[in-house]
Amino acid sequence: MMRKVIIFGIDGADWNLINSSIKSGSLMVFNEVIQNGFSGALISTIPPFSLPAWTSIFTGTNPGKHGITDIIIREKRVFKIATSNYRMVEPIWCYLSYKGLKSIIVNEPTTFPPEIINGIMISGMMTPSRSSNFAFPSTIISELKRVTEGYWYEVPNEYYKLIGKDRGKAFNLLNQFATKTFKAGMYLAQNYEWNLLVMILTSTDRLQHFYFNYPEYVKKHYQFIDKMLNDLLNLAISEDAQLIIVSDHGFKPIKYHFNVNALLKRLGFQKRKLPRDLFGRVNPRFRSQFKDLFSKIGLLTKRYLNENREDAAFAKTASGIHFSNMLDDIKKRILTKILINNLSKVKGPDGKSPIKEVFKREEIIWGSYVNRAPEIILLCNEGYEASSDPFTLEIFELPFYKRVRLTGGHRPKGIFLAYGSSIRKHCATKEYIFAWDVAPILLHMLGLAIPDYMDGRVLKEIFKEGSEPAIRSIKYKYRTEQERIRLRLKALSKRRII
Repeated sequence: MMRKVIIFGIDGADWNLINSSIKSGSLMVFNEVIQNGFSGALISTIPPFSLPAWTSIFTGTNPGKHGITDIIIREKRVFKIATSNYRMVEPIWCYLSYKGLKSIIVNEPTTFPPEIINGIMISGMMTPSRSSNFAFPSTIISELKRVTEGYWYEVPNEYYKLIGKDRGKAFNLLNQFATKTFKAGMYLAQNYEWNLLVMILTSTDRLQHFYFNYPEYVKKHYQFIDKMLNDLLNLAISEDAQLIIVSDHGFKPIKYHFNVNALLKRLGFQKRKLPRDLFGRVNPRFRSQFKDLFSKIGLLTKRYLNENREDAAFAKTASGIHFSNMLDDIKKRILTKILINNLSKVKGPDGKSPIKEVFKREEIIWGSYVNRAPEIILLCNEGYEASSDPFTLEIFELPFYKRVRLTGGHRPKGIFLAYGSSIRKHCATKEYIFAWDVAPILLHMLGLAIPDYMDGRVLKEIFKEGSEPAIRSIKYKYRTEQERIRLRLKALSKRRII
């Protein structure tokens, strides 16, 4: 018996947005899946960012194990942009390849460079601009370009230019982006063999960052996706495949950027040279444009990937605060207490705290690659998003990206839906499903054992009473010494890349 599973990833999909649309009479296919399937809330990684979250979803492990702790990761004194080269745990498509099962993976964010798998892989958002190496096997590229009339692995930069000038035209570009991703996935699913089909739409994330306060556009795009889901549902029924719909995180409104480096400067933990401070006085909207330009020519990229040797504490991304390697463990512990104390006292322009929770990294991630993450990890309240702007002296500013006002940001609570012949009907769980639970659930659906290194678990309550996956006991695969050596050698070879 050949089992099949489809994963439809919708980046940033949020229950608040879906439920409000269903109540207004739209999203009929989503409603069908909810009424005749299993639904629950997925809890993302902390911070709830796409790269660590999707990697947890497809490895069954937390970021401290798989190593993709953020879009920028730290290795001793060097910061690196995270790609699949730095993923230290094999994703499920590699595991399936060893078992002789075929996978089709379309637009997963951390799949560049594309891996050699038993199947087809089309890389996602970390693919460099104008890269021709975005698929395995490379021979599939010409087919994709023909079928999609030019494949996009990211929304064109023109999108950001259009938002401020013509919001409707920018919105149409997003719909084109989603269509090309979906067309590619459906074409491959209908013309090639597969046991696992993964399609991820990232258009929703790009939409909600800038259109969150334009609910009519958000609703229209979800209606657009609802039609796609109808086609996918028909495919799942025709193939007797189990369907999982999942997001990597949810979304919330934001009004302000909380500039972490500005706070650290004010507390005396950063020493800045005059040109840096002068540039920080530029209006945040125009500063965002200059930063984008400098990044394109490599000036800012080099700075971001260097250690801030003159600073005791600094933020490289919105995830949290790194400490200087010049500090010993005692000084780091003292600094942690000071910063946590000061962060708890910060108040925003509305009189509320921008910080929901402050974590020491070891409190929320575990594994061999914890040190890639900041020592202090931040989770912001609704209305706020942390920023790692290295220039500004203002602790709070209006949020901009490429001169466009940001109105939406990530929150940890995403969506999880399952539908199929083996899935319970009209069942909604109040129990949280963690990002790293998805891989074990999927493997059990395919009749495979769960590797012992995975952090996630199989939720048996998903399955219909009396169905084969409900009756079948959960099996675990314990690695042999030979397998441990192979995985260790693979990890070491990746470190040499670093």
